[in-house]
Amino acid sequence: MPWCPQCKYEYKPGKKICPDCGSTLVDKLPETKLRDIKLVKAYQAFNELEAITIKSLLEKEKIPATIRSLQIPWFDNIVSAVGGVWGEVLVSSSDLNRSKEIISDYLRGKEVNGNT
Repeated sequence: MPWCPQCKYEYKPGKKICPDCGSTLVDKLPETKLRDIKLVKAYQAFNELEAITIKSLLEKEKIPATIRSLQIPWFDNIVSAVGGVWGEVLVSSSDLNRSKEIISDYLRGKEVNGNT
């Protein structure tokens, strides 16, 4: 079965081009070791709901993301470790530019619709 080297999705036999990103499909994905992936901050969230929303938005666009809380757990999340910031949404360094574009478009739309 062919795979997209960019999106990491498997497609039905006979497909040659990824319908999502336009990459040429390959027979086998190269192995990626976790130590080869550098995670970087794509967004600084002010609360957990915001972090989850941004993470979901990125994953809908096929960008793997993870959330890192900056809360101090022994204070039951009352005190932030970094001046009012709840945490961060992290992505692979190779996905950073696209992630920032997606987040920026989302936030711009949110402001236009009066949902700030």
